[in-house]
Amino acid sequence: MTDLDVVNAGRLFGDDYPRLHEEALTGLLTDFAAAQGLGLEAYARAGLGVAEPAAPPPVLASWLTETELAALPVAEQLRLVMVRVWPIWQSEDWRPVVLERVRESGHWHEWSEIVARADEVAERTRGRLAVPPPEICAKIFLRHWHRKGTLAEVELARRGFTGMQELGHTVRRFFALDVQNARAAERRADE
Repeated sequence: MTDLDVVNAGRLFGDDYPRLHEEALTGLLTDFAAAQGLGLEAYARAGLGVAEPAAPPPVLASWLTETELAALPVAEQLRLVMVRVWPIWQSEDWRPVVLERVRESGHWHEWSEIVARADEVAERTRGRLAVPPPEICAKIFLRHWHRKGTLAEVELARRGFTGMQELGHTVRRFFALDVQNARAAERRADE
């Protein structure tokens, strides 16, 4: 089990992970802005090409949920867009900072246990459970994150995934555990 495996377990199953991810990347953005003598909003506006006092144009607003568009000030919207489209505007690897946050958050043991359980269930079901290709794994797994007013791309970005392919490759290790959890939930619902 690697450190990245633990982070991936959090990205997939941790309800608190999107907040942690957002805080870590916001910290990096704040540092980048300060290094250029800018505040975070000015840095985001410059990076995204959004003039003052304009709101994000539709192509950028698509990275926000309906609730975020309705409730957040423009500066917060711009910050969130920068966080969610990180690979497009930033070349800095966010994983070391997130890894440190995960270690400090108290989730390390919980998410390590998820990796261990996933490996144990995968071994136990080897030969009896076919793991689909990454594209299918990703589509199946997205059911966990479906929220009204949110696009799949936004939910992926909230967890640092660049797309369905990356999600699918990450999910494969946890697929058997996810199937086991879904079956257990169905049994509980039937009782």
